[in-house]
Amino acid sequence: MTSYSVEARNLAVFFRKKPLFSNLSFSIKSGEILKIIGANGSGKTTLLRVIAGLTPPSEGKIITNVHSLNNINLTFIPVIPPLKSNLRVFEQLHLWLLLKGELISSARLKSLQRLKKILAHFKLENLWDTPVCYLSAGQRQSLNLCQLFLKHTPIWILDEPFAHLDTQQINIFCTLIKSHILQKGLIITAFPQDSQLILGTPLYLEQHKPMLIIRDNNQW
Repeated sequence: MTSYSVEARNLAVFFRKKPLFSNLSFSIKSGEILKIIGANGSGKTTLLRVIAGLTPPSEGKIITNVHSLNNINLTFIPVIPPLKSNLRVFEQLHLWLLLKGELISSARLKSLQRLKKILAHFKLENLWDTPVCYLSAGQRQSLNLCQLFLKHTPIWILDEPFAHLDTQQINIFCTLIKSHILQKGLIITAFPQDSQLILGTPLYLEQHKPMLIIRDNNQW
């Protein structure tokens, strides 16, 4: 498997001429987790979008050891699930596959064991035909996380992935995170407060202030 690295050099984003964050630098490589910790409004989501290439920084740059970060090597999971309420669960999976460039006929979709196995990761296999609008908040978030397994990408960028999940769902996802890291994946995630359930390097954001980076030597 290709080894990946992501480095931020002196990143800053300004909103209405005020710094959302500034002087931010970090580096992360395959087999590691970076945990961005900060209160609401501290810039966590904006920072994740900058790393993913969805929002340009006001200052600084992101450096990688590949030509570019894209949907071939990166999956970005936003905190608000991008779900279509009028679709059924399998139709939502089909839509995401199309957006990732995979063409699968609707007639064959239900026979795809791979998709059912993905749903089974999150105990959603019995909801295959259920309209998305009938899912609970936790089920919607679990479906959101299924995107990580539709197409293997080594880099995961996760915005508050535990939002709305119950204890069982969190434990399931932590097991999947551990497996991804053991396979030399790279994860950058954000939380409103540090989660001891996920080992990694915490990077603390304080609104309008530079970053404080604390190295954590714990490994999976």
